[in-house]
Amino acid sequence: MALLRTIALELAGCALLVGAAALPACTSLTGSSVVSNATVTTYVPLTSVEVDANSLFERLGCGTGAGVPFKYVVAVYAALPDGTLIGATDSGLPTPLTIGVSDCFTDAVFQNLSTPTNDYDFVVDVYDEPTYETLRSTLDLEDVNVLGALADAPTADLASTLTGAANWSTTCFVSQQPNLQVIASCGPLP
Repeated sequence: MALLRTIALELAGCALLVGAAALPACTSLTGSSVVSNATVTTYVPLTSVEVDANSLFERLGCGTGAGVPFKYVVAVYAALPDGTLIGATDSGLPTPLTIGVSDCFTDAVFQNLSTPTNDYDFVVDVYDEPTYETLRSTLDLEDVNVLGALADAPTADLASTLTGAANWSTTCFVSQQPNLQVIASCGPLP
């Protein structure tokens, strides 16, 4: 126990005298033998693009009544740097890469999107509670299998249905940056 106390005091003294960056050199000068058997793991920073709910709903607020934003759906599309959507189908509608459902007080976050581009357009469709409840029962949005299909295999028709039923809609653009969390630039809700 006394040895551990001595080593700790030596390390603290060295850190105060020469700074934490020189701590390894200091321990070799003082003769302390601090040995670690811990394995070092590599930290991988999160790469994500997200919609900032605070700025999106700052004017309209959030709530559970008619005419007040309750939940929102974000359809993510691959885009060119000028905002042109990539991947239009025969019907002329592009297929979203993924679709996410969020409460109006939470950010919509999409991690590690992978396409030939790092640029994305978001279509943000906002619903008041009565409208969302109608959609929920029609599309069964609370079913885990349906939510998984929205995220993993969305269709252009489903995205079009969601946009058509929205109380408010806007679009956003974002360029994904490796190892960073990037906030999308969104137009205001009408």
